[in-house]
Amino acid sequence: MPRFEFRLQAVLDLRRQQREQRRAQLAAAIDLERQVEQRRRGLEAELDRQRQWVRAGTLPGAIDVERLRIAGQYESSLRAQLEHVAASFEAAAAEIENCQQALATADGEVRTLEKLRDRQRADFQRGRASAQARQMDELASRQHGCPLRSA
Repeated sequence: MPRFEFRLQAVLDLRRQQREQRRAQLAAAIDLERQVEQRRRGLEAELDRQRQWVRAGTLPGAIDVERLRIAGQYESSLRAQLEHVAASFEAAAAEIENCQQALATADGEVRTLEKLRDRQRADFQRGRASAQARQMDELASRQHGCPLRSA
């Protein structure tokens, strides 16, 4: 008896490989977003430390203008970095969305091919069972000398 062979197995294997690539891309995008978020938190903590440093230096009495000027420049630099990180975070979030959509599409393609394979395997098994039943009927009719009835 021949065994079942899915003619599109190579395509199914390729689609599975593509799905795994999409999963890896999604994982990389999520990791990037996590790194950007950590960078944002670090910048915000540094900005808070900078503000505390400025407050500590502005106690009643003499004001160090040079210290305030340098502090203002540094704070501006931190804010610019925060804006850049925010833009990076948005880009990472968009990349995650794209990767999720690509993964969903790839997963759907794999499931479709797997369903087709399962249906074809079931049809093959039903056909084989039917052929075996016919062979058994034919063998039984030969042994008993009864001709088979055609429907």
